[in-house]
Amino acid sequence: MSRISHVAAAVRSSPRRLFIVAFALFFGTGLVWAITTPPFGAGDEPAHVVRAIAIVEHGDLHGDLHGEKHGNSPQSFERIVQVPAIYRDSGFRASCYAFLPNVTPACAPFAGSSKEVATPTYAVRHPPTYYAVVAALTAWADPLLGLDLMRAITAAICAALLASATVSLFEPLDSELAGAGMLLALTPMALYLSGVVNPNGPEIAAGIAVWVSGVRLATEGGPISGRLVTRLAIAASVFTLSRETSPFWLLLVALTLFALTTKPRLREIVRERSVRLWAGVVFGLTLLQTAWDVAVSPFGLADRRFAIAASTSEIIRGAIGQVVPNYRESIGTFGWFADPVPMPVILLWTAGLGTLIMAVFAFARRRDVLVVGVAAAIAIVGPTIADAVIARDAGFGWQGRYVLPFAAGIPIVAAYALRRSSRFDRTAARRLAITFGVVFAIGQIIAYAQQLRRYTVGRDGSLLFFARWDWSPPLPPWLLLGGYLVCIVGLAVLLTVPGGARDDDTEVVPAAEPTVT
Repeated sequence: MSRISHVAAAVRSSPRRLFIVAFALFFGTGLVWAITTPPFGAGDEPAHVVRAIAIVEHGDLHGDLHGEKHGNSPQSFERIVQVPAIYRDSGFRASCYAFLPNVTPACAPFAGSSKEVATPTYAVRHPPTYYAVVAALTAWADPLLGLDLMRAITAAICAALLASATVSLFEPLDSELAGAGMLLALTPMALYLSGVVNPNGPEIAAGIAVWVSGVRLATEGGPISGRLVTRLAIAASVFTLSRETSPFWLLLVALTLFALTTKPRLREIVRERSVRLWAGVVFGLTLLQTAWDVAVSPFGLADRRFAIAASTSEIIRGAIGQVVPNYRESIGTFGWFADPVPMPVILLWTAGLGTLIMAVFAFARRRDVLVVGVAAAIAIVGPTIADAVIARDAGFGWQGRYVLPFAAGIPIVAAYALRRSSRFDRTAARRLAITFGVVFAIGQIIAYAQQLRRYTVGRDGSLLFFARWDWSPPLPPWLLLGGYLVCIVGLAVLLTVPGGARDDDTEVVPAAEPTVT
């Protein structure tokens, strides 16, 4: 452990070195998922890719609502755009295995004509920023390479955001317990989404970066770091432009951070010129995103296939019944959201989160306990209300991943609350951090290995899937599994292993809090 601690300390001693190492590890995990997941094997990915291609190749931001131009009327929640037929046809083929867990992707080759055809997509109302970024750099490539590049760009965006959050964790203090909180926020679902074409991945990564940098800024005293403010502002800018609901989540995060800080610290923050400048930028981008939402109306689209005709009381009971499925999905449901992580992963994550929250209620300050409790309540009640509201138009359409940009803040805030509590022993904090690092590593590896098995031999196929397989990604399964293991263990070590003697003597300076005796 001593040698590992010295390596961790050496990496953390330089913000630039820490960013590079963290970026490499996070990008590695996203890239492994990008290579492992079959073309269009991720839920909603065909719709997102079609949206991106239509924007870059035709500047089509809105599509054709009624399909009159092309003689192909979409359903009420779709619009028609023009893209090469290979995207439409390959998306249809994915249904041969997407919801059949013991069927491999061998039945769905990514192939087809480059002739442009009318193609429906239900992502056409989504904000265009993410799609323009991932597709602008891939327009020159053939469709399969273009899809791979879109995934790689998504992984790079997420890795940069998470690496910046890692720098915020350890600059200038060692913060293993806070690092463990960040790892618990990074559920298998969050890492999986960083390797597929879906704006939810960057939204979650940006949300985590905002939480980490924001909590540091709001709760710790001393001079305000311009670099911390810049990291926070860039993450908030990406966050608010990611999806139609992002401004709402960003507002809730800002209110939570406001509740964590004190009046003297708030005055210090407001007086800082860089804060005011960046706040104006983020506010302006949020207004633009909100204007798009108002103009395009992406909410409440009717999908009568799943509409629920029932009394209000029945709908409320049904929405409450979605709490557990939504929670499980927020930890991990891969593929076309039909491949749940194994139950041991759910139990491991639940045990880790439960232990952290119980420790907060036992040792943290009253204000921190209240903030963590309210945030947890919002993460549970918010999706329940959303499900109840949309049930008569689209059924219980909320998915657990939608709340992750906000819910990821619960373990992050909880870890900081323990870190600055005078009643929580430093030795216990170190042990808890290492325990959470082990939970993270074991859970992530089990989740990935099972999904790799599902693709190569089927969910119930041979346990030797890494040696004999029916379908294989572009790289051998054993190589992908080994690469993922290295990245995950590297992240656990980087964020949770004590970084040397320096940490023993470092005290967290509260933001203008009264001295506790």
